Amino acid sequence: MKNLLPIEVILERDIDLLLLEEFNSSNSFIHWFLDTIRIEGLDDIQWVYAKHSIVESGLWETDILVLIELGSWLKHCLLIENKISAEFMDNQDGRYYKRGEILVDRGICNTFSTILVSPSWYGKNYDFNYYVSYEKIYDYFQSKGDKRAEYKAHILECATERRRRGYTGIKNENTTNFWEEYWNYLEKYAPELKMDTPDSKRKESYFILFKGLGIDGCMFRQKLRLKHSCIDIEFKNGNVDLLKTKYRDVLLYDMQIVAIWRYGLPAIRVKLPSLFTEEPFSDQKENVKFVVEKIKYIYGWAMDNL
Repeated sequence: MKNLLPIEVILERDIDLLLLEEFNSSNSFIHWFLDTIRIEGLDDIQWVYAKHSIVESGLWETDILVLIELGSWLKHCLLIENKISAEFMDNQDGRYYKRGEILVDRGICNTFSTILVSPSWYGKNYDFNYYVSYEKIYDYFQSKGDKRAEYKAHILECATERRRRGYTGIKNENTTNFWEEYWNYLEKYAPELKMDTPDSKRKESYFILFKGLGIDGCMFRQKLRLKHSCIDIEFKNGNVDLLKTKYRDVLLYDMQIVAIWRYGLPAIRVKLPSLFTEEPFSDQKENVKFVVEKIKYIYGWAMDNL
């Protein structure tokens, strides 16, 4: 099976969907997974249902939610965080526990467990109830001995090797050149924004994080997508209504308060003219100048008002 995988790169979502399929279709995998984490009291399983990417406003996302119905109408939820190489966000493990408490309060389950699934190098340094490594799941599929299981084992092997190789995706020369020249421009004209020195970039490299804001609980990020180019001040806590109440007297005319679609967390957003990362930087200098001056102005506003 080596080198036969018809996928260019394995992403976290690919592993999410692999696990989702197993939880929804394989009794063997369900029992193996529960035996591996050794949760007591889950012997009398009536049915299992798994869902992907469950978002709770203000508490971000559960990658995989598994609802297990037991005898006597008891229900237990597994809240699973899947990681390949992304860094942990602040208090990400704690938010999983809070989302579990919300499920109990709503009557969706009686008890819950939080679980980290990742390559073994992540280790057990985070406050999840249980941990299952990719390598253990790989061994499970290898033990099955059939072609389908061998294919899934190879997917997990490639995901594990991705981190070990330091894989960053397929380099796009035009996009990489644009990022490098944009960084050079910012170093000269807006060093206070503190953009990290860029490495090789894929065609789909859309987000630029600025570290100069230095305000706890906020992230300052530019989005370069063609139809949705903007600068966001993203907040790690709260909601849209709270932000509107707190900042309504100081918001500028072109500022919107929006919910970041994936997590439901609030952001102050200002739309920007589009920059085209696959086109020469030199052809866009006037546009770049306008965009950077706008970002600097928003940066100054944030330093004064947040």
